[in-house]
Amino acid sequence: MMRSVVLAVLMLGTAAPVSAEAYLFDADTTDAGHYSFKLDAASAPSLNLPGLSFVWGNHNFYNAVYGGGFDLYRGDQLYTGDEAAPTFRFGTFAIFGDDALNERRGTVTISAAASDVPEPAVWAMMVGGFAAVGGALRTRRAHRGGMTLEA
Repeated sequence: MMRSVVLAVLMLGTAAPVSAEAYLFDADTTDAGHYSFKLDAASAPSLNLPGLSFVWGNHNFYNAVYGGGFDLYRGDQLYTGDEAAPTFRFGTFAIFGDDALNERRGTVTISAAASDVPEPAVWAMMVGGFAAVGGALRTRRAHRGGMTLEA
């Protein structure tokens, strides 16, 4: 029993914190319709203009001084931090046209994209959990008064 507890504590200590692997942008606009794209959170902007904007993937993002928003749309600033190392804000934001009318053109929702493959620490915890359950069942069967079933 004590060995199982020690094993469980050691396995919990190896678990890595979960972080966003990608940002998912889901835009619903009156002129371009509905479209989505992902940006890898581990990468960095390919071009940044400090205090104005940056390019990440094939998309331009602007700070509040430059009108906020992204690509051809203006609105709220969608990120925090500076343009060299931005962190996107999660939520739904209104977007407006980049023209003299400044009409509302729709919304963009930013969320963390779910990973398709579990992290290695999750696999280790699952395998360790199965081993602990198997060990506990084997120990319980051996202490059941000498009666065991064998094939």
